[in-house]
Amino acid sequence: MKSNNEVVSALQPLPLCCVLVVWLLMGLPVAAQEDSLLLRNGTILQGKVLKYLNSSGALIVTPSQEIKKIPPGQIEAIRFHYTAKRSQRKPIKTKAAKERTDSYYSFRETGWYGTLYGGMMHGLNATRSVETGFGIQGSYGYAWNRWVGIGLGLGLDTYTIWSENSVLGTPILPIFTELRGYLSQHPRTPYYMLSAGYSIAFKDEKNGIVEATGGALLHPAIGFRLGAREDANFVFDIGYRFQRTTQTQRINGWQFNERLEQRIWYKRLCLRAGVVF
Repeated sequence: MKSNNEVVSALQPLPLCCVLVVWLLMGLPVAAQEDSLLLRNGTILQGKVLKYLNSSGALIVTPSQEIKKIPPGQIEAIRFHYTAKRSQRKPIKTKAAKERTDSYYSFRETGWYGTLYGGMMHGLNATRSVETGFGIQGSYGYAWNRWVGIGLGLGLDTYTIWSENSVLGTPILPIFTELRGYLSQHPRTPYYMLSAGYSIAFKDEKNGIVEATGGALLHPAIGFRLGAREDANFVFDIGYRFQRTTQTQRINGWQFNERLEQRIWYKRLCLRAGVVF
């Protein structure tokens, strides 16, 4: 029969990832009304997480009303619990108490990331009538921390969905760099995004555009991330898109055939939804 010390020694080589998987699969039904901290040594602390910051760690109240401060280097994952009924919530007498959700914060704040967006663009054309366009954009970059991530992106935009001779208007291919960051470590957090670059324009002979050149692109936006999963999270944002392009249009008449060059500065309100992974 093995002694207690032998049993402990036999358990120590278990990888921390195995403990994490078992913890997630169990669901912890007994502690369903509590938050949970999984430490890197395999220990699970249950209670109410009062505060969590990446720089200072977590502050948790255990069921025995003991307040513990856990350094950030000892924390592997956090599960926040949210009680649907207010009457079931136990009040926490501290100003540091925060809203809790059904997810735990495992968002990758550093490292490589990717995004994929689709959205609508609304604005006025040269005749002061409303035009609606559509665009898709994707980017891939690196995040140095929660506040700063830089990436490169590519997209396909059209600033008029319905044109006279085709369903989609003149296509434009944007190539851009982006700067993005998240404002908090909450599973649902606002974020900022700024992209700038150059777009390649294409001619559209069906609509009389025989030549087209691209131009500068600028797109600032603010948005919201829904979730803090490690793999993928939904995002949406609202911003303003500035796009410069030059188009040469052929004008046919009974006795003449002229070309009209137009320098266009698109200014569009942009609403997008997508995923970040």
